[in-house]
Amino acid sequence: MFSLLTNDVICRAAFRRKYSGGESGRKFKKMLGELMELLGGFNVGDFIPWLSWVNLFNGVDAKVEKVAKEFDEFLDEVVEEHLRESELASKLSSG
Repeated sequence: MFSLLTNDVICRAAFRRKYSGGESGRKFKKMLGELMELLGGFNVGDFIPWLSWVNLFNGVDAKVEKVAKEFDEFLDEVVEEHLRESELASKLSSG
């Protein structure tokens, strides 16, 4: 419950919207889980740079690319939503 509250507060501050329920909430939680898994996992290339090629075979590089693409798409949606809201607010205030 505390984790859910923290997530809601951070999302409201950063995105002006909660991402705790519905389809978007499940997608957001899944992305955060994958990100935390990558951040907390062991990456050979971080400790022994000349062995970073191992990440190609164990799938770490592919997973990093996938998570980065998902977050880019998510943040693009958030920006587009903010732009639409700003345009609507400016049209309402001027008209």
